Amino acid sequence: MHANSIQHHEFINYSGLYREKNTHKENYIYCETIESRSKEFNWEVDAHFHSSLYQVFFVESGYATFYTADEQVCLEAPFMCFIPPLSIHGFHFGAHVDGRILTFSDFYTETLHERYPNILHSLETVFVLKGESLHSFRESFNAIHTEFHEAKVGKEIMLEHMLYLLVLQFYRYSNEQPAQKSGHNNNLYYFKKFQHLIKISKSPFTSLQVYADHLHITAKHLNRICRSLKQMSALQVVQVELILKAKAHLYHFNSNISEIAYELGFDDPSYFTRLFKKHTGLTPNEYRKQIPLAKIEE
Repeated sequence: MHANSIQHHEFINYSGLYREKNTHKENYIYCETIESRSKEFNWEVDAHFHSSLYQVFFVESGYATFYTADEQVCLEAPFMCFIPPLSIHGFHFGAHVDGRILTFSDFYTETLHERYPNILHSLETVFVLKGESLHSFRESFNAIHTEFHEAKVGKEIMLEHMLYLLVLQFYRYSNEQPAQKSGHNNNLYYFKKFQHLIKISKSPFTSLQVYADHLHITAKHLNRICRSLKQMSALQVVQVELILKAKAHLYHFNSNISEIAYELGFDDPSYFTRLFKKHTGLTPNEYRKQIPLAKIEE
């Protein structure tokens, strides 16, 4: 892979892990070594993006070339790369690299967004850490990997709490950094901004033209972008974002279904229930009953 070629690459959107066609559950966490993911591909990870997954690459020894949408960087361990959803990225690793990958769904930042409204914006940019900055993250990162690969009582809930702590560490770090302008291609840029507008909107079912006006594009152009990147209309993207937000409410709060519907901007709770079932196959109450009891009681 060459730096110049990435600008014209037809980037693949993986809904799951790299080179896999499977999708993931909403509260997804996965840990693996870099070797297990990239060795069979000759240590080359072609430029791609994940529409709803964050990834963290923590390399303890060896080297890598890290590609983004507009640059390539040669990195020598130890280093860590934080990669948010919709961020184009790729790697070429040295054959003796020692490192691990943490992948988690945007469900976790979405739930934290309820308490920390700026977290989605703060964590929308790729960044690389080296040197002393790594120390505060290494212990948390290693603890998650150890927990993931052991079979212990309460593993799922323990992993989620540990991940929330790590995400908050990233949030703190991001807030301490000077603002940086990140590279992007236009479609991904507009789509990210569209998602952000949906997340912060108190009336998410506002006219698509209103969203388009905020982005300084036409509603038709917005629809084209959504179909190109997600194979959905802009309205369907709004619905998916609302369902994700609804799952977060059901997962973390004890509000009744009507309260959640009104909180999300629905005028009719019964319509909210129908839409939720259309997207998940379950009513909101059925979905909540599947949540571990310990989570509801928190």
